Amino acid sequence: MARWFGVTCAAALAVSSFGCGSWFGSGKGNSASWALQASAKVPAASGQVTVSQESQDNHIVNVSVQHLAEPEKAFPGTSNYVVWLVPTSAGGNPENVGVLQLDADLKGHVQARTPFRSFRVVITAEQRANVTSPSDNRVLTTAVALPS
Repeated sequence: MARWFGVTCAAALAVSSFGCGSWFGSGKGNSASWALQASAKVPAASGQVTVSQESQDNHIVNVSVQHLAEPEKAFPGTSNYVVWLVPTSAGGNPENVGVLQLDADLKGHVQARTPFRSFRVVITAEQRANVTSPSDNRVLTTAVALPS
């Protein structure tokens, strides 16, 4: 029993260290988290995406970041960080779900709702907040895949 427990804990630690998510339980309120991967332009930045089930068809996506440099410092000429949900299904268009406002401690948070079960979270530096497609100024990304 102790050996099985140790192997299970080691496997769980390895999965969580690589930013993979695990869906806990079934029904409303389940949640899982994925680590955001930083680009070379913002090496100190880190963050997490937590997805929780709101209903059978919708999920709440919470994006939290820390140590993220101001946009104009990482990408001159930009003034906003925009959070995108990009469905991985064929033909899925990126959806601008909000502007990531940074506080004095260089932390920020955005919450969105989505019906998608498989998508990428991409944070880009943009000149304007109301852009309709993401630029190549990517700062943080991760892939999210929820079980069916």
